[in-house]
Amino acid sequence: METLKLKIQTFETALATLEKAVSKHKASLSYDEDRFEEYRDSLIQRFEYCTDLLWKVVKDYLEKIEGIHASSPKPVFRACYTANILSEEEVEAFLLMIDARNTTSHVYREEFANTLYKEIPEYYQKMQSFINKLVKRLK
Repeated sequence: METLKLKIQTFETALATLEKAVSKHKASLSYDEDRFEEYRDSLIQRFEYCTDLLWKVVKDYLEKIEGIHASSPKPVFRACYTANILSEEEVEAFLLMIDARNTTSHVYREEFANTLYKEIPEYYQKMQSFINKLVKRLK
């Protein structure tokens, strides 16, 4: 249980870095193009590591608390429906988030980066809401 709590704290620290970048989202629109690209790319990188940490925290939670074993991101989020943690709609949203994260690792296209940049604030909100649910369930 202590390792799970530590993983949650690590994720929350990482998520705070994403929140900081998301809060600067509107201000970035006034940057010159080169600066905007640097900001966008750093926001995407924070999204990547937060997504990676989240599914690993959820995997650990499912194993230790729910007794459910899943070995990769998509099955982990699907198992959250089985464990009555997420609705089907919420699971679908997290699966799309995983697809977006995977695309960042395998294909780099400016068009995709610009689209993802606009979606990250919503993903941040979903991650924040989800970790809050898990923390409440642990109490």
